[in-house]
Amino acid sequence: MEKLRDRFARETDPARLKEIAEAAQIRATEWTPYVHLGEWRLVSAARKNVSGFISAGPTVFWNVEKK
Repeated sequence: MEKLRDRFARETDPARLKEIAEAAQIRATEWTPYVHLGEWRLVSAARKNVSGFISAGPTVFWNVEKK
């Protein structure tokens, strides 16, 4: 995958770029470097009469059961 990335970064021909991109996508399906499990964001708020930021409470997950 690193070799494909290097070749893609150095290539200037659009047709070759497409070929390299297709090869990289095929390789990515054969070897999965990571699995995207979702997104997480810290919820916070700010007010003029309170110094600093106020963080929200614990993260709540819906439709999840502890077994």
